[in-house]
Amino acid sequence: MSEIVVIFTCKTRKDIMEVGGAGWWKIDPTRVATAGRVLLVHNANDPRQRGDQDRHGQAFLCGTVRHVRQDEDGRWLIQFEEYAEVEGSFRWPGYRNPVAYMDADEVLGSVEAGEWQRMPEVGFPDAQAARRAWDAARGGRKAPSATSGSRSFGAVIEEHRQHLAEELGVDPQKVRIVIEA
Repeated sequence: MSEIVVIFTCKTRKDIMEVGGAGWWKIDPTRVATAGRVLLVHNANDPRQRGDQDRHGQAFLCGTVRHVRQDEDGRWLIQFEEYAEVEGSFRWPGYRNPVAYMDADEVLGSVEAGEWQRMPEVGFPDAQAARRAWDAARGGRKAPSATSGSRSFGAVIEEHRQHLAEELGVDPQKVRIVIEA
């Protein structure tokens, strides 16, 4: 079974374009990279940004994964290579967690994609700045500042993953660090 990442989000198309994808989630980056595709579903009830009740729970955009990058607080941004607006019968199944890994054939069989377009590349520092501005404007979760003195464990691991990938001459998404306790 191939998977697709399905995300229940209040973010608008404009918000998605500002960061080049969908963020900032607690995800399994290897699983997301392996899935290679993301389907975004409209959440009209998020208090930080209310949406169109008529579209609540409906899929609205599909993207292919370009990068999976981690911010200092351990949350991840999934940047898209290309994207298409979608319509169809798929509805958010009501899970509590806003990120779900689902059967790609089943999900994609219930949506119809419009014309695929290349997502303009957004540098990670610009995406982080857009995140901080979005959060500040809505009084939401406070993203860490870029000058934060303490780093999360996830940020330390990601830095080491990048260094190992450089040393080995491989894609950072191919480096897996496992801690057994």
